[in-house]
Amino acid sequence: MVRDPLTQLHNRRYFEEHLNRSWSVHERLKAKIAVAFIDIDCFKLYNDHYGHLEGDTTLRLVAQKISSFFSRGSDIVARYGGEEFVIVSSLQNDAPPFIERAEKMRQAIYDLAIKHEKSKVSECVTVSLGVCTGVPPARSTPSLFTRKADAAMYQAKHLGGNNTVHTEF
Repeated sequence: MVRDPLTQLHNRRYFEEHLNRSWSVHERLKAKIAVAFIDIDCFKLYNDHYGHLEGDTTLRLVAQKISSFFSRGSDIVARYGGEEFVIVSSLQNDAPPFIERAEKMRQAIYDLAIKHEKSKVSECVTVSLGVCTGVPPARSTPSLFTRKADAAMYQAKHLGGNNTVHTEF
């Protein structure tokens, strides 16, 4: 099974397998890759206030919005777990177009105007993103990028949420 049953996105296992394959290719070709971690801000408070059924609906809506921005053949979107999502994308030239799409996606999720009365970030559901871009170093592993993207996502949360933090490798 390679799909998450709730969101119909790829699941974490598929993401990790795809990233490993993609990593090897990008390392060999010295090509740029992007890894992004996305987390719904204050989602536990959302579930506690609105209930898990409403939380599931929101997860599906957020997943659909992410997919609508990252649907190229070189993009993989997956549900990493809980309210976390990940994206892997091959970068044709440089990171700015990817970062621009990520920013537009972040804003589009806010524009869904899903009410979140208990959020400490906004009156609506928002997401925080951490993005790591670069060429995989020789004889390295994808965990280099995933750790940096995850740390950038937590930095975005510490900056108040509803933010994107980009780091390069």
